Amino acid sequence: MRRDVDRPRRGEGDDGFTLIAVVTFSMLVMLLTTALLGDSVTQANDSQRQKRDDQLIAGAEAVIDRYASKLTINPQYFLQRVDESERARTCVQAGHPQVNVEVAPGNDWIDGCIEWAYLTDPTDADWFTHPLLTTEEDIESLIEISPPAGDGGVEISVVGRIADRNQFRSISAEINAISLSQFVRVTELDLRYGDGANLTGKVYSGGDLSFSGTTSVAADIHSEGTLLNSGSYSCPTFLNGAEAYDSGTGNCGAGDVRDVFPEALAFSNFWDDLDRIVNVA
Repeated sequence: MRRDVDRPRRGEGDDGFTLIAVVTFSMLVMLLTTALLGDSVTQANDSQRQKRDDQLIAGAEAVIDRYASKLTINPQYFLQRVDESERARTCVQAGHPQVNVEVAPGNDWIDGCIEWAYLTDPTDADWFTHPLLTTEEDIESLIEISPPAGDGGVEISVVGRIADRNQFRSISAEINAISLSQFVRVTELDLRYGDGANLTGKVYSGGDLSFSGTTSVAADIHSEGTLLNSGSYSCPTFLNGAEAYDSGTGNCGAGDVRDVFPEALAFSNFWDDLDRIVNVA
């Protein structure tokens, strides 16, 4: 008697497993691709945001330079005018005839008011665009000014924004402006004063500075070289708290000129610098 027995064919039942393996592998590849793509997009977005941050900082620094140039031309500018890039100011000086009066940007400030506050929230129309700043994004800024405290400088706070991106950055600086009009002499060469010289303004010498005989200074004197104090040269009489600064000899009690001028004046670029100040202002 013969019995028919079904024998499994080679490979029978493997098709389902292979299909599952292929599908699983494909899903893993898709997940990995999606993760890599997401990471690339995140890095690209971070890079663009960092680029805009750099642009905002550059824009804020440009606004500070613009205001500093105005203080260089007129050290009392902050007491005489509310800058175009500034928020509206309100006089809060007790006893002043115009206390609580607000002055809009781009107008003369209230005479004699040395205490103010920024009380009105700015509108979109108040944000200032620097006239020389052109970038891929529209960078706007607003500043607040604080008058000097003691021997300090004018404090300026700048907020820059890219409105369409809702991105903001803020920086602040202290400006100790020195006006050229405060100097009676600015020269690239050695400077010497003889007997009877009485200086009422500041002096800057790109070389050595010397005095002989009876002399006096009523404002600070600066030398990129040496304040000479030997032989026929002597220290002048310092009046009204005037001080001396040179390359660090200590003669006549001189301090370091780098404390006042971080860099020596570049006379070869002097006229270019004046043109830049005029353009920025």
